[in-house]
Amino acid sequence: MALIGTYPIRINSKKLIHYVDNASFYLVTGANGATVKTPNNFLDCDVPIIKHLRQSLYKSCSKYLGMKTTDWNIKSWIYADWNGNQGPADSKGVPGPYLHTHNDSDPYALSAIMYLTLPGASETTMFPMPRENYFLPKRLFTWFIFPSRLPHLPGKGKDKKKRYCLSADLYP
Repeated sequence: MALIGTYPIRINSKKLIHYVDNASFYLVTGANGATVKTPNNFLDCDVPIIKHLRQSLYKSCSKYLGMKTTDWNIKSWIYADWNGNQGPADSKGVPGPYLHTHNDSDPYALSAIMYLTLPGASETTMFPMPRENYFLPKRLFTWFIFPSRLPHLPGKGKDKKKRYCLSADLYP
């Protein structure tokens, strides 16, 4: 099993982006800056295009682990960012986003990332590795699955157009 699994999906991208463009986002501010995101239940929406996304996540995680995950819990959200919205710096002077992990207490938890838009010079997520940092490839509508405890640094939107990143945690 690779540390980070890659699972492209087939989806009506125009319909999905239209849905996301009209989704409810809110501003989250904290010690690590400001973020614009959806609530943590995005994939729970009872809309056909979102149901398709949810099923594709279950299928991708099942392939990654080699076992059924369709009865596992999902927490999911979309971050929207663009040039100039990264908010204030943290206490060490580093503007958000920041290096972090998910679900440290659950050794079986998985995390997933899917880029819906990556305009211009937008960045992808970086994973610090022993020899050199690894950046996710710039692929749209592809699930990148990895252990939730793997440290990662989200990329930034560096364009006037929004960078949409769908993120999810899957856990028993």
